[in-house]
Amino acid sequence: MKIAVTAEKDSLQSLVASDIKHTAFFLIFNTEDQTNYRFIKNLYNRTISGAEIFCSQFLIEQGIDLLICGEFNNNSDQMLMLAGIKIEKKPGIKLTNIIKRYIKKEYNHAD
Repeated sequence: MKIAVTAEKDSLQSLVASDIKHTAFFLIFNTEDQTNYRFIKNLYNRTISGAEIFCSQFLIEQGIDLLICGEFNNNSDQMLMLAGIKIEKKPGIKLTNIIKRYIKKEYNHAD
């Protein structure tokens, strides 16, 4: 499964960022390859209008299956769900914990 996570910084010690419109980076990783992850700078976080749409389109182009973020808005929710991307809200969690749990398949909706 290919996962994107909003990130406050380009570090695995960073926390999940509040939303896709304001996130500084996206962490993208595949649960089947424990060593392959990358941070991508969010080029649209300074956009005044429509940033969530641009970010959603970017994530769709990356071919992700799941987006983990602190919060969402209706525009990005609808666009991502229409593209078949699942959405999970997990505010305040370290990126390292998300990676470990998804790779070990221990992550669930109660975390």
